[in-house]
Amino acid sequence: MQDYETISKHFSETRKNPQPLSQEMLPLVPDGGAVLDVGCGNGRLFDALREKCVQYTGIDVSGQMIEQAKKRLQRDRVCLDVGSVLELPFHDSSFHVVFAFAALHHIPSRAFRERAMEEIFRVLKKDGVLLMKNWNLYAWTWVKRYRWRLRGLYIPYRNMDRGDVWIPWKMCEGEVIDRYVHVYTKREMGEYLTRSGFQRSHSWYETRGKTAPWWQGENLVTVAWK
Repeated sequence: MQDYETISKHFSETRKNPQPLSQEMLPLVPDGGAVLDVGCGNGRLFDALREKCVQYTGIDVSGQMIEQAKKRLQRDRVCLDVGSVLELPFHDSSFHVVFAFAALHHIPSRAFRERAMEEIFRVLKKDGVLLMKNWNLYAWTWVKRYRWRLRGLYIPYRNMDRGDVWIPWKMCEGEVIDRYVHVYTKREMGEYLTRSGFQRSHSWYETRGKTAPWWQGENLVTVAWK
């Protein structure tokens, strides 16, 4: 995740508003519950959960992003640390809810993606819930914007999996940093969840919090129960 180490400050400046939650998600977060935010970035998800008075833990593989989160949440009682979803530093059955917003699509290779799902399943309590958002780069707006960069959605190249692409981040100075993204389909996501042990799941596409068809939805949203 060296790309986010490089862009952390600029990235955080563009993510000042609270993380938007789908209407279906907030009721699934119990008041005072233990919440893990995987790939927490600058911690902006916490702002959307304040009314729930949750026990918030945020981890990110980027140390620079964790520093940004500490600056943002310095007056709040939260736990923030550098950590990888491939080896979560928590006991089994530690959390009521795990959030993974725009995080798991940055994990390369099927083996690592399976490992990430298994780790999330492990740290969830019985009947706990996983709430995810992953970019849907099959949407026409993204296809028009990135064009040739999305050829990996259909034809694997450079020893990568189908669905693997590189999306640019343009710095203030004009430098362009490429970010690895794996684009999940609903079927693929369901297969990962089933293999990891989740009992049931529901996925849909959305744009700005509103349900949309797959060719318009900017995100693939998933809810899965242990």
